[in-house]
Amino acid sequence: MNHKHKILVVEDDAITGEMTVDVLKDEGYDVKLATTGKMAEQHAQRFEPDLILLDLGLPDIDGARLAKQLKKNIITTNALIVVLSARDDDLDIVLGLESYADDYLTKPYKPKMLTARLKAVLRRKQTQNNDQVIVLNDWELDQSTLSVRISDESIVLSKNEFDILYTLASYPNRIYSREQIVTLAKGEGYPITDRAIDMSIARIRKKLGDAGKYIETVRGAGYRLSLA
Repeated sequence: MNHKHKILVVEDDAITGEMTVDVLKDEGYDVKLATTGKMAEQHAQRFEPDLILLDLGLPDIDGARLAKQLKKNIITTNALIVVLSARDDDLDIVLGLESYADDYLTKPYKPKMLTARLKAVLRRKQTQNNDQVIVLNDWELDQSTLSVRISDESIVLSKNEFDILYTLASYPNRIYSREQIVTLAKGEGYPITDRAIDMSIARIRKKLGDAGKYIETVRGAGYRLSLA
């Protein structure tokens, strides 16, 4: 890799953390390990990571709360956050993606899967840095700022919601299966259920208000953004 990405591993189990660090160093990353939330914040300030691999089960702070604090910090606001957790409930995953996480992996994990997913997340960020804007009628989606405007009204979406809507808007009127939405928005092999996608679509429709009707459900096939 041309740029040596910096990854901060936040894992309360020191043995698991060291194993993860070794796996990532073998892939050429610059890696630091923190075993508590306090240590993670200290390392983040000095290390300025590109990506934070975060275990939610920390001894001194809830991992979700720590993630939100890191997103508010000027040093780490643009850092990618990938959750690594034993919590595999659909609702936990969706809430994580809606609120603070760029990706979510469940334990136990295979090293090759972990590194593949981290590479995919870093690639997506690089692609998004190309400032791609979609304009459809009075809709405007700006990938660089994750912003949506419809009829000059600004719509606030989470990153996960924006990724899904941007995927649908990339080819309006095309029908996307749930699997295709996941693959295009999050990457191949992303572990999320059809129910979780449906929950995210419902949230997007609600936030879009009257414009939510343009996201159509095609029974037995998936979804499409129906714009002429």
